[in-house]
Amino acid sequence: MISAEAEVRGRRVRIETPDDGPVLFPTDVGLTLLSALNADPDLPVAGARALDIGCGSGLYTVALALAGAAHVTALDVNPACAEVTRDNAARNGIQPAQVATIVGDLAELAVPEPWDLVVCNPPHFPHDPVYAADDGIETALVGGSDGRALYDVLLARLDELLAPGGTLLLTHSSLTDIPCTRQTLQRNGYECRTVQVCELDIPLRRYATHRDVLLSRLYPLRTAERAAFRGIRFEVHTLAATRIDSWTDQVSDMNQFVTDVVVAGSGLLGLATAFELLSRDLDVTVVGPRTGDHAGQASRAAGAMLTVFSEVEASHDPQRASLEVGERLAARNGYEAWLDRVGMASKQALRLVPGVWVISNGYGPDDAANLRAIAKAAETHGCRAEFAAPTDIPALAPQVRTHEALWLPDEASVDPGALVEALATVLSADPRCRWLNTTVTTVNERGEHVAVDTADGSTVLAAHLVLAAGAGTTGLLAPALAEQVDAPPLRSGRGVSLLARVPFSLPAAVRTPNRGFACGSHMVPRGDGTVYLGATNRLSTEPDYGQPAALDEIATLIHDASAELNTHLRDAGLIEVRVGHRPVTLDHLPLFGRTGHPMVHLATGTYRCGVLLAPHAAVIVADGITAPRSTSTHPYSPRRSMHLPALDDLIGGATRGLVDMLCQPGGSLPPGTHEMLERFLEAALHEIAAGSSARAVAMRRLWQRAPMAECLPLLLDAAGRVR
Repeated sequence: MISAEAEVRGRRVRIETPDDGPVLFPTDVGLTLLSALNADPDLPVAGARALDIGCGSGLYTVALALAGAAHVTALDVNPACAEVTRDNAARNGIQPAQVATIVGDLAELAVPEPWDLVVCNPPHFPHDPVYAADDGIETALVGGSDGRALYDVLLARLDELLAPGGTLLLTHSSLTDIPCTRQTLQRNGYECRTVQVCELDIPLRRYATHRDVLLSRLYPLRTAERAAFRGIRFEVHTLAATRIDSWTDQVSDMNQFVTDVVVAGSGLLGLATAFELLSRDLDVTVVGPRTGDHAGQASRAAGAMLTVFSEVEASHDPQRASLEVGERLAARNGYEAWLDRVGMASKQALRLVPGVWVISNGYGPDDAANLRAIAKAAETHGCRAEFAAPTDIPALAPQVRTHEALWLPDEASVDPGALVEALATVLSADPRCRWLNTTVTTVNERGEHVAVDTADGSTVLAAHLVLAAGAGTTGLLAPALAEQVDAPPLRSGRGVSLLARVPFSLPAAVRTPNRGFACGSHMVPRGDGTVYLGATNRLSTEPDYGQPAALDEIATLIHDASAELNTHLRDAGLIEVRVGHRPVTLDHLPLFGRTGHPMVHLATGTYRCGVLLAPHAAVIVADGITAPRSTSTHPYSPRRSMHLPALDDLIGGATRGLVDMLCQPGGSLPPGTHEMLERFLEAALHEIAAGSSARAVAMRRLWQRAPMAECLPLLLDAAGRVR
């Protein structure tokens, strides 16, 4: 006899099978289900009527009985298994009335009364006559041409087998198309979750001498995306699927699904959040474009500089600047490790380009003060900031003289396109993730779940929804749900950027400080002689994602970059023009975490720091789902109070930015007239703030929609349009 002992929920289980007999001794795959029972005390065993499908040696039958099941029915097509199961039940002190054995095929099983709990460890190897003999052992290991024979019968009969509220506990090999099973369960109205994942070797001891034959059967299945393994390693997922009758009518349609979390949006924030949620063993459905040009998406139009300090301006409130720098630094400190995780999971090489140069010149009257504010912020947080001669900067060859240069070695840049593609590769390959290559149309509350309707006619029911769809995020909510969510308004910072092939080498990003309500001129290396040039910034209260770049926007980029950074950019070959809509809140702080509705979460509002903050945001959002009260007081919480400036209070400090904007691209004013224009604009804005004319009233209505400094150019533009 072969014997083994295990512990299940505090009870010892002893199993024996005859040497070289027709009953399979418990394998490592089979033992994973016992591990799941121990790992998740919420799995319903005590008092349950249970069915053990493919009982084999009786391991699960005995374990369930000892763990408190009221009665266990043990089913197996192999007659020898019934006898061994009864013997092992008696060996463990289980009363005969607590266990019933049935010899027969699941496809033909009569079901006089459904069970509360069904457990199954199906055979999962594809059939091949070289190693598959017609005996009891092979019946326990080989599951038809693709290994799914018993899985498919089980899924087809599950509605009959499970009582309302009942649970299926299933060990599922990655060799047998886990996504197919999950999707079938969800379509049929089952909430499906992963209890645990274990990794094992192919092909286990029994078929060691036939490994090449078995692998030859598995390779075509992997090519067809119906099997997943790496080398000779495969995974075993223990799935728990619960039948809830109230869902049946809602998810009976083939285009309706059930999942733990829906992530609405396929930009970097959405994909990073999905990646984090999957690492916490949650099932995720991503809704957003997987292919196409991703028009208006901020992630793919971003410069992707990890600018912890160089976003600081001398005019910023010190307390507010310290808060934002602290959050950006927290994101930066974990970025390499996160990038390694994504790279390893995707098998793609992702790298940071270290360092960012910040320069000052005659275009920006506040540049010198801003450089010192940036340096002070870095030093205050224990990071280096080194002033250098402009001639020390590789690839800096401007038309306008550079006054000062600041090297920030702790900042960096990354290729956002490569990063998004790597995350997309990981998510597409994960069996717990479904990706709907469409867009969200509306979101409603349906019973205990959020119902997400999509443009392709699908509906996804979820326990949680993460809205990461950029500037248009909150517009997806149905009015009644939007009222409960109570999300702060979002506006769009429309930015145009270029990708060009340049005749020089750029080892690190070079930028000017922020100015004119934008992020200054910058060029960022992308590799292979290509450089990113960015970026304009024009506030929009109603973004048009289909609007292409205007020639004026492109001209501004090219002129400023050539004049301030490198005159040889005029000889560069244009590769691509992109338009991105950066989501921005009225107080300029992001929105991460749980909203006023406990099932709805936000990951948006990052403005110019989305690439840097993405992994940090993902952790905050995931914490809000798995530990609901842990992030409620975070400064980026959507439920925070917003203190917004009055127009009068903002005017004095913003008119210089208006003049800088009006002088683009590279315009200059006669001596003294810069200050004169500032005073004139200040007086005009004060008249708008307090005047009673129809024009002033109309301007104030526009201001009330976006009470922020970036709205001032809109007021100037609109003033000439109002009659």
